Amino acid sequence: MNIVIIRLCVEEKFALLVYLFCIAVNSVVCWNQTADIHGFFGTPHNFSTLDECKAECVNNKSCVAVDWQPSNVGRKCWILTLTFVRTTTEKGVIVHYELHRECPS
Repeated sequence: MNIVIIRLCVEEKFALLVYLFCIAVNSVVCWNQTADIHGFFGTPHNFSTLDECKAECVNNKSCVAVDWQPSNVGRKCWILTLTFVRTTTEKGVIVHYELHRECPS
């Protein structure tokens, strides 16, 4: 009987942790999208979707923006921790998404 009670408590705690994780991941953030600019000193990632790239940024407390370059095989997503940006000469290739952890009301 004690084993069953302990097992139920562990399962309940796990469910609570999963619930809290979902709240944290699904918190409301806003993104400002700007085409044809990119940041400096980003870390490349090969996520297959923009949503995965943005989720990585949201989960990284020092991330301030992502650059999305879908045509760049192996380096589609760039996680940025600095706010320096510049215009790119390659039009239509890179889209810059600036993260705002609190949306304006």
